[in-house]
Amino acid sequence: MKNPEQAERTRKLYEEMKKHHKFLTSNEDMPYAALLGNREGSLEERATTMNMYYRDLREQRFIMGNDLQWLSQIMTFDSLAYDSEMVGRVLAIHQFFKAAKIKIRLTQYLILGFLAVTQVDGETLKEIAENTHELEKSKIFRWYKDMAFSTAVQQAMVDNIEVQDISAMTFSTSLETLMQAQQAAMMVSINAAIISSTNNSSG
Repeated sequence: MKNPEQAERTRKLYEEMKKHHKFLTSNEDMPYAALLGNREGSLEERATTMNMYYRDLREQRFIMGNDLQWLSQIMTFDSLAYDSEMVGRVLAIHQFFKAAKIKIRLTQYLILGFLAVTQVDGETLKEIAENTHELEKSKIFRWYKDMAFSTAVQQAMVDNIEVQDISAMTFSTSLETLMQAQQAAMMVSINAAIISSTNNSSG
C-alpha cells in the first residue's frame, strides 16, 4: 500500500464485502479490495453493487463461489453504481464464446469481467476465439487447453486496446497480474494431479 489511507480503504471495502458474503470472502479477495478500494466513491455502495451483480449472474446460471464473486467485484471498476448494461455485456460475451465452442471455466469468469469493463468490440472477441482454437492445436497447449483462452485474451489486449489514461493502465496491469496468478495456480493443480497419478500407478 502506498499510504495508510489507501490501506484503510482496502480494509474497509474488504469488511463491506464480507457483510454480503461472510463465508465466501477471504484473504484471496484482498487483491480485489486493494484494486477497487482506492477508486472514488462509497465503499458501502460498491460492495452492495458487487452483491447485486453476483445475484444477477447467479440467476443466469453462473456457478456461485469465489470465481463468481471475483467477477462481480471487477464489474464495479468503472462505476460503483449498478449498471444493468454491464450485466448484459458479461452475458453477451459469455454467449459469444459458447457459440464459438469455447467453454468458459470457473477460473475464467474473471476474464469475462475484464472484457466487459474494457468494452472490447466484436472483432476483438472474434480474434480471441480464433486465436484460442489455434493455440489449442499447438503442442504446448494440447494438455492445457484452459490456458489457451487466457493466453489468447492477453494477446488481444496487447494488440487491440490502447491505454488511454492512468486508471485504464492500472486496471489492465492489475488484471494481467491476477490472470497470471490464476494460471500459476492452475499449473500447480495440474502438476499435483500428474504427480498423484504417477504415484498411484507406481504403487
